[in-house]
Amino acid sequence: MSTSSPSSPSLSLPNGAHQGALMASLEGAILDTDEEQTSAQASAQASAQASGPASGSLASAQASMSGLASSMFNSALPDVLTSELQTLNLHADEQPWSFTLLNDHEQLCVDTPEAFAAKLGCLPEQKAKVVAIVGNAGEGKSFTLNHVFFDGQEIFPTSADPHSGTLGVSAVFQPCQNLLVLDTEGFLGQGHENRRTRQLLKVLAVSDIVIVKTQAERLHNDLFHFLGDAAKAYEEHFSAELKRVSQAIGRLGPLVIIFHETRHTAPLKLSEAGLTPEDQIRRRILAQNQDVSAFSRLVYFGHCHDPEANDQGSTVFERLLRVIANHAADTSMRSPRPVSLIFRTIQVLNEKFRDDIVPTHFRSFPDEYFTCTSKCSCCEQRCTRAINHKDEHYSKENCSYVKSRNNKLYMCRRCFEDGRREMVVPKAGASEEGSLSALASYAWSGDVLECSRCGVIYRSRQHWYGNDTPESKAVVHTEVSHMWPGTRTLQGTHNAARRMLDGVSQIGEMVSQITAVPKKSAADWVANQVNPPYWTPNSVIVYCHGCRYKFTPNSPIHHCRACGEGFCDACSDFQRPVPEKGWPEPVRSCRQCYTSYQSTTRGSSSSSSSGGRYMGGGDSSSASIQTRRMGEKVVGSISTFASMFQYPINVMKDSARPEYWVPDDEIEECVVCRVTFDGRLLSIHHCRQCGHGVCESCSKTKKPVPARGWDQPVRVCDTCV
Repeated sequence: MSTSSPSSPSLSLPNGAHQGALMASLEGAILDTDEEQTSAQASAQASAQASGPASGSLASAQASMSGLASSMFNSALPDVLTSELQTLNLHADEQPWSFTLLNDHEQLCVDTPEAFAAKLGCLPEQKAKVVAIVGNAGEGKSFTLNHVFFDGQEIFPTSADPHSGTLGVSAVFQPCQNLLVLDTEGFLGQGHENRRTRQLLKVLAVSDIVIVKTQAERLHNDLFHFLGDAAKAYEEHFSAELKRVSQAIGRLGPLVIIFHETRHTAPLKLSEAGLTPEDQIRRRILAQNQDVSAFSRLVYFGHCHDPEANDQGSTVFERLLRVIANHAADTSMRSPRPVSLIFRTIQVLNEKFRDDIVPTHFRSFPDEYFTCTSKCSCCEQRCTRAINHKDEHYSKENCSYVKSRNNKLYMCRRCFEDGRREMVVPKAGASEEGSLSALASYAWSGDVLECSRCGVIYRSRQHWYGNDTPESKAVVHTEVSHMWPGTRTLQGTHNAARRMLDGVSQIGEMVSQITAVPKKSAADWVANQVNPPYWTPNSVIVYCHGCRYKFTPNSPIHHCRACGEGFCDACSDFQRPVPEKGWPEPVRSCRQCYTSYQSTTRGSSSSSSSGGRYMGGGDSSSASIQTRRMGEKVVGSISTFASMFQYPINVMKDSARPEYWVPDDEIEECVVCRVTFDGRLLSIHHCRQCGHGVCESCSKTKKPVPARGWDQPVRVCDTCV
C-alpha cells in the first residue's frame, strides 16, 4: 500500500498536469486500501468456518478488528486532502467537468447559489473572477479555453462535426487562479440570433475579463461595431442593474482582450508613428463612430500560426494565460466576488432581460440601398419611393403629431364624409373678396377656412370672445401628415401681412414704372451737368466697359475717376487716389487703372492718357471737379440718412413673411437656375407655392395658389408651374 501526503496544509495545483498526477496517485492509494480491507475480511470468514461454532466469536472479533483498522486508516488521511478531493470532482461519472449554466432559450439551469457552488466544486463563499469568451461559431472558443486553462483536457466539449457546437453558456471553476470560466454560443450560428446576442451581452455584463476571439486575417468593422454596441448596452441597460445587485461592482465594464489568431497575415504591432496595437484599434473604432469607453480596458493579443512549429500552440496559450492571470490579479478596477454573488447577478440580469424578442429577417441588401434618403422631421420615417425620384415624398407608415411642427392637415368634414378630400388652409379672406375688403375682413374676423365646394366654413374671430377651434366646431377632418425636408409648415400660411405689403408694393411698382423713364432722364441730365468733362456721358453708355454687362434702365452706372469710363459696381469696386485728375483721396477706380497704379511708385506722376473721349483739364481746382465732389458728398449724406430706414423696413418685411417662406438670410442662390444672389444685381423673390427664393427671370409666371391661401394670381417659380 502506497500513500501520498501533501507537503503543506493547503493543496496547490500549479497546472493541469500536476492535477492529473495527483489524482492518479490518490486513486491508487484508495484502491490499495480497499483491497487490503477486502482481503482481511475474507481471511476472517475462512478462519471462522474452519474452527467451527466454537470459534465463531473469535472470527467475528477478527473481522471487527479489520474493519476498525480500515476505519483508522481512512481517518488518518488529512482533512484538507479530503476537502481538496471534493473540490477536484474526481468522480469519473461526472465527465466532462463543465455544465450548462444557461441553455439556448435563456433559461437558468441552476436554482440556488448553493447548487451553483456545488456544481462548480467549491464553497458559495469562494471568491473568484469571471472570464468569458465570445466570437463567431466554429472559431475554436472551447478549444482555446481547454488549452489555456486546463492543459488541453476536454473540459468544454469540442467536435469536428459542422452541425454541433456550444449551445447556451457553459461554466467551470478553475482553482489555480480562482477563475470562473464561461464558454458561450458563437455568433452566426444556428438558432435565434437576437436571443443569442442578448444572452452574450448578459454574459459580458457579469464578466470581469472578456476574450473576443477572431480568426479573421484582418480585423473587420463588424468586430468594432459589436464592441461599440456592447459598450453602449452595458452603460445604458446593465450598469444600473449591476449596482442594484451590489455596490461593489465598479461603474466600468469588463476588460476586453482581443485574441487575434491568423495564419497568413502578421498581427498588429507597433506602428511607425509609435502607435500601439490598442491605439490603432481605438482609432478604427472612433472612425466607425463607436465608443468603447464603458470598458475598463482594451488589450490586443495577436498571433500568427506557423504550421511547421509543433509546440507553438502551447507557447501561445501559455502567454495568453499569463496575460489573463496578470489582469485577473489586478484589483484596481474590479475585485473578486463570492460565487454566490456572481450567481445572484446572473439570476437578476436573466430575470430582467428575458422576454420574447421578435425575430428579425436578415437581408444582405436592405431597402435603404435603393429608396429615397429623405426622412420625415417628425417621425424619422424614410421615404419609400425610389432614389432620385421626381414625385412628392411618400411613406406608407403613419406619422406622429408634433406640436412644435403642427404637422396636421385640415379637410372639409362635409366633403370628407361624402368621399371627397378638400384641403382647407387658414387665409386672410375669402376668394370672392378683393384685396382691400379681404384685409378689412381679416382685421375684423381673423383667418378663414374656405372649401372650394362649401365656401367659408370657419372664421377664427367670428365672435368677440369664446371662439372655438375648427376641431371643436366639427367643421374639419384632421389628419397627421409627414413633414419632409424643405417643408416648413403644413397648417396655416398666415399671409395677411404679406398681402398688405404686396398691395403697397404693387402701388409703388406702378408709380415707379410710370415715373421710371422721366426720373431716369432727369437723373442722367443732372449727372451730366456735374460730371467732369473727361467722363463718358451716361446717355451713351450701354455696356460695362469691363465685363460688357448690358445696363438696364434701373442699373446703376459708375465712373472710374482715372479713365472716366462707365462700369458696373463689380468692375469698379477699387479705391485709389487720382491726384492728376483732382482726386487726392482714394476714390472709385476700375480694375485696369487700379492695377496700373499698383505697379507704379506711389506719389509719382503717371499720365492716365487712356481716358475717355471727353478728356478735360487736370487742374484739381477746376469747377467741374469741385462740383462733382460736392455732389457726391450730398448724395452720400442722403444715402446714409436713407439707410437708417432700411433696417426697420427689413424687419417689417421679415415679420410679414409667411411661415413656409425661406428667410432671406438663408437664401444664397436661386432654387431654379442656381445663380448666386450678390445683393447688388439680383433681387430675391419668393415663390408663393414652394416658398423658396428665386430670381426675377425664373419667377415671371403668375397663377393662383389656393393651397397656400393665394386666391389671386401671384408669383410662382418655373419649377412649380
